[in-house]
Amino acid sequence: MFTFLGGSLGSASRALRLPVLLGALLLLGQGSPAMAKGPIFRFVGNGDAADVQWFDGTLFGFVSVLRGGDAKDPQTLLSYSILQIDPCCATLEAGFGTIPNGDLTGSATGHLFLDTDTSAAANPDFNRTDGNGGAITVQWRKETGFSNRFIGTAQQDLGSLIMIFNGVFESHFALAEGDVIGTPVAGDASASLIQEHGVNVTVEQGH
Repeated sequence: MFTFLGGSLGSASRALRLPVLLGALLLLGQGSPAMAKGPIFRFVGNGDAADVQWFDGTLFGFVSVLRGGDAKDPQTLLSYSILQIDPCCATLEAGFGTIPNGDLTGSATGHLFLDTDTSAAANPDFNRTDGNGGAITVQWRKETGFSNRFIGTAQQDLGSLIMIFNGVFESHFALAEGDVIGTPVAGDASASLIQEHGVNVTVEQGH
């Protein structure tokens, strides 16, 4: 679940669309967000990012990926979750962590392509909070007419952990397709391509 914690929005053309990464409130479950108890992981995002969320009537899926680090040590951060909503409720797959930089290609100004594997065999240092991980391939393509600028904080729940984003984002409506550990990205998915500016990301222990 993502929760919008606060911030300010710039004007959007034709429609206002907050990307998942920026904290759209997902009304797919009940309960309060986890309360933070201290950081266990930190990341600074700068440059290209993308996210996608979808619900196929049974499963809710979410993926976000962002570039960051610095010129001497560039990094790419991935987070995702696959939740079973009907019958309610179970987290089938979830995780976060860095992936090889070459697994994300393209640019948020046009299109991004993610092709990675979060299994223990392929990426032993990746944090698999639920499930065994696996192959994730998602392609985003920018669409015209929808954009906004956001300054503020958002929160993502990852089981017993929470991921907090704080910074400046410029997002654009996108189309996305792909497969996340055997779960197809639904055709009516909501997706964004994003330019980030000094986005501080922390992962903290929740309940």
